[in-house]
Amino acid sequence: MKSIPLSRYTFDPAHDMGKETNKLPSKCQPDQTLPLRELLTRFSRGQSVPTFDPIFDEGEDLPDVSKMSPIELTELAHEVKQEISYQRDQVEKHKVAKTKAAKATKKPDDAIVIPPPPTVDTKK
Repeated sequence: MKSIPLSRYTFDPAHDMGKETNKLPSKCQPDQTLPLRELLTRFSRGQSVPTFDPIFDEGEDLPDVSKMSPIELTELAHEVKQEISYQRDQVEKHKVAKTKAAKATKKPDDAIVIPPPPTVDTKK
């Protein structure tokens, strides 16, 4: 199977990702950016270069592990392993709940129905 490099022209969200989709309206606005040539020209002349605030901020700063002691590194590794285990459990619970919900909403006409055998009236 030949692999096609992923780019903005070959990306198909229905086929490629499947796990996570964004249902919210886009916050991008057309003509909000300048061409690279204009940015470089403005920067080299000392003119203002427009910058924008980020739409989101994750808020979590990772600690600087280069300044941590071996004990702190061990504690951090233990905390990360616990968090990963917790997140995996949550994903598994979500999958189980999803399959249970799918089974509960299964239509009864999906099942094969075998009609009862015909009865013979012997009182004639």
